[in-house]
Amino acid sequence: MSKPKGTDSIPDLHSAMARLREIAAQAGDHLLLGDGPPHPDARLLELCADAVQLLRTTDHALDTCRQRAESEDYDEDEARRLGGVCVAASKNATAVMKRIAKLPARTGAGIYAKAMVVRASREGAPKLAMTLAEDLIACHALRASLWDPDPEPPAEMPGNVVALAPRTARKPEA
Repeated sequence: MSKPKGTDSIPDLHSAMARLREIAAQAGDHLLLGDGPPHPDARLLELCADAVQLLRTTDHALDTCRQRAESEDYDEDEARRLGGVCVAASKNATAVMKRIAKLPARTGAGIYAKAMVVRASREGAPKLAMTLAEDLIACHALRASLWDPDPEPPAEMPGNVVALAPRTARKPEA
């Protein structure tokens, strides 16, 4: 699931990352001060914000390498340095995404944070995407928003309605 050449398909996520970090910090404050329960996804939100930042660093380094390679002022030393930044950020992001995949999202914020990481990943983070799907399926609030808590029983079929039988092919008349 590669991005098209020369485009950055990741939207600006600075405000979303800042909000996730803020929620995680508030959870830490609640834990230290004892003035309320910490956010259930605090650690997950922190890790997701870190992963998105690392993935953006990787993308920026790759894009800069491409632009510089196509320009006249190509510098091999700078290309190696940017390549090193890209490899290091990519390895760190992969490690963080593995830790994220082990944490279930318990709230909408956690689900959103995991989705941001999957979206920010160049390859779509298939293993992380699977845990995101599991979290979405397990989310009681999401299920409650989709279905009524007490669905009505199906209406009885009237007596004059006959179940449809599949058509059989007729032989053409001679």
